[in-house]
Amino acid sequence: MADYIEPKLASGFKDYLPEDMIPRQEMFDRIRAVFENFGFVPLDTPGLEKDEIITGGDPDFKMNVWHASIKDDSEKMALRFDLTVPLARVVAGNPDIKKPFKRYQIGKVWRGERPQAGRYREFVQFDADIVGSTSVLADAEIIAIMNATMIALEIPNFLIRINNRKILNGLTEYAGFSPDKNSAVLRAIDKLDKQGWDKVSTELCDAKIGLTSEQAEAIKKFVDLRAHTPIETLDAVEALMIKSPTAMNGISELRELVDAIKAMGVPDEKWKIDLSIARGLGYYTGPVFETVLTDILEIGSVFSGGRYDGLVSKFSAQSVPATGASVGV
Repeated sequence: MADYIEPKLASGFKDYLPEDMIPRQEMFDRIRAVFENFGFVPLDTPGLEKDEIITGGDPDFKMNVWHASIKDDSEKMALRFDLTVPLARVVAGNPDIKKPFKRYQIGKVWRGERPQAGRYREFVQFDADIVGSTSVLADAEIIAIMNATMIALEIPNFLIRINNRKILNGLTEYAGFSPDKNSAVLRAIDKLDKQGWDKVSTELCDAKIGLTSEQAEAIKKFVDLRAHTPIETLDAVEALMIKSPTAMNGISELRELVDAIKAMGVPDEKWKIDLSIARGLGYYTGPVFETVLTDILEIGSVFSGGRYDGLVSKFSAQSVPATGASVGV
């Protein structure tokens, strides 16, 4: 028997030797330069947070996170799964930060997911967020940063897909199912790109979610809506969901956002309104966006985010609006 420990990595982790790190560092530098060119300033936070910070005190928290503890210490801790929740904690704990606060952060995050090709349990995220602004101009600036970042990385074939969680929250009024099922319905819709409609429909109608076939078909009609221009898409969904006040609010926001994106100079061919975009994280409250590589759609979103106006209030009595996006490397 060998008298040494096999030098084998844990599943879902990766070493980056110099031949890997040199081009990665160049990529990091390009992304950082874009963020700073837009006037964002750096922030850093610990990789380890109190468990209640990471979960937001939510007993139904669904993300698989890495929990940690120290022997003979009762404090429960967890590794961060993104950089947005720690940002919300920082803003809540430092109310004097001048706003709007445009910050970027680069750091490792950890997710207890099953490893897949190209997806690891530990990876680097680059975040850009604007905290303290309710204006759609802030959302449009984040989308402009996403566009500029992809250009800086010399990735020509990409598309930024945009939706609004208020429209998605209006599905309960439109399709006629109970609001307490909405989170599960949105998590199912979020799998549409990877699993296809048949599997999503099966999940929607299984015993756990329990939609009827008619309700699932109404959702399919919604996510299948297509038109030639963003305004035509919004006109079509407005006609479909006219009886949902919640959806009407989201449609109105997207009409403003369309004008703001155009004012930011993002080329029309690089973005679209896509009603199938749900974003799985529950803290999103308004516009949401995902960037996909049009040559390899099967890998899913590579740069995504949205508006999360309620997250800071989980850690403070103050309500602070925020929007942002992150790219994983």
